[in-house]
Amino acid sequence: MSDSVGIQVGPFYGALYFSSILSVGFYGVTCMQTFFYFVHYQEDPLRMKSFIAIIWVLDTIHQALVVSGVYKYLMAGLVNPLTILNVVPELVFELLLSTLVSVPTQAFFVYRIYIFSDKSLLAPIVWLPLGIYQIVATLIYVGKGANATQVATLGDPFFSALSVSYCAVAAAVDILIAFNLTFLLARRRIAVGFKNSARMLQLLTVFAINSGVWTALFALLTIVLLRAYPGNLVYSVFDFPLASIYCNTLLANMNARAYIKGQSTSVFASADLVTNSRGSGSSNSKHQANEIKFAGLSSSQGTDQSMSLSTIDGERRKVPAL
Repeated sequence: MSDSVGIQVGPFYGALYFSSILSVGFYGVTCMQTFFYFVHYQEDPLRMKSFIAIIWVLDTIHQALVVSGVYKYLMAGLVNPLTILNVVPELVFELLLSTLVSVPTQAFFVYRIYIFSDKSLLAPIVWLPLGIYQIVATLIYVGKGANATQVATLGDPFFSALSVSYCAVAAAVDILIAFNLTFLLARRRIAVGFKNSARMLQLLTVFAINSGVWTALFALLTIVLLRAYPGNLVYSVFDFPLASIYCNTLLANMNARAYIKGQSTSVFASADLVTNSRGSGSSNSKHQANEIKFAGLSSSQGTDQSMSLSTIDGERRKVPAL
């Protein structure tokens, strides 16, 4: 499809149309998951609820920039088709908000790896320069992109290389996070020889894989489209939804506690990973069966987090902490 001056509008209008629909769809899921979290996990520490709230607010601002930018772009094109080639500032600044969502989310999962690996500093040390690079690359892109006037400028070798390197680093981090979480949880599942404990860890492994697979996939697809179609906005189909996908992976992992709770009924793991406690008598009435809490959320069962307890047929046995 083209207009009277021969401009191909599909890679511009069409790409923005589909990217905005996809982005809004994922944001709707984010809002649903955020509501679910605050309704069902009111006992979580204030720091965790504040973190979730901040990530949601940043994702909301990001979505507002996307919708506003797409609206301005499409409406301006109806008046003057040549504006299809112009840069809309909102669609440049959305990358900054996307990074402000993705990097803290990565940090959350890196912290979880740090806890699962008996506080090994390897993961934080590897991630820190990569996280800093993502922030620096974003600031450079936004700083220079805000002064660009033509969309084609954002497809020149400098911007293209910067965008590709940013997406490549983000994808690599997400894949490493998924791999490390899966490896650590699989190792625990093998170590814990009890059926129910293994079942719980198997479920956690699935969620660990999902923590990085979808964000990495969208980042890789963005790289492919940036290379295949430079100088237009086709890449935005997978780039714009990334912030909401990061937010959803974070919330899915937090909200998964209710699902895992329903799948595992005889496991008590330390607060380093999850807590699934079974009350024994009136003194433990507030810790009824299936109360599950993720890393860093609670340590109500005491200060010794080096060991976990599994209750099998009434017998309490010590197993390695998760």
